[in-house]
Amino acid sequence: MSVSRKKRKGETITDIALGGSVLPVSIGEALSVYAEDDPADTGAAGGQTAEVISERKTDLTEFIRRTSQITMNRETTGRRGHTVTAVAFKLEPDEKTLEAVAKALRKGLGCGGHIEGSRVILHGDVMRGAELWFAKNGAKKIVRGN
Repeated sequence: MSVSRKKRKGETITDIALGGSVLPVSIGEALSVYAEDDPADTGAAGGQTAEVISERKTDLTEFIRRTSQITMNRETTGRRGHTVTAVAFKLEPDEKTLEAVAKALRKGLGCGGHIEGSRVILHGDVMRGAELWFAKNGAKKIVRGN
């Protein structure tokens, strides 16, 4: 993909590579809380404090960095012709971590998704965006299937 414009201040290379489309946000941006001056205010996070959110962010980042390999495949079988992107992890996460990764991916990529077994299923062909998202969040090895 050729780039027809120069990099602007504060813009990353991935912004330009995606052609100005929505950049997948990082885990921190997906789970961020815009807290008021009062640390006891829990309205923005659905009853969760900023400490809980930052702890979850750290857990997700550590899980993605610890995982030695992330495999992504494009699937249509058994889905009435609809394309999905299946994301599998070599290091199997617990249910809570898997749900948090799925939520951060859905929010970061702007797509729907759910969990099937130990895989995250993202609705649509979002393999390229998911690969950039994982790379941005510290994944060591990303394998793209079909």
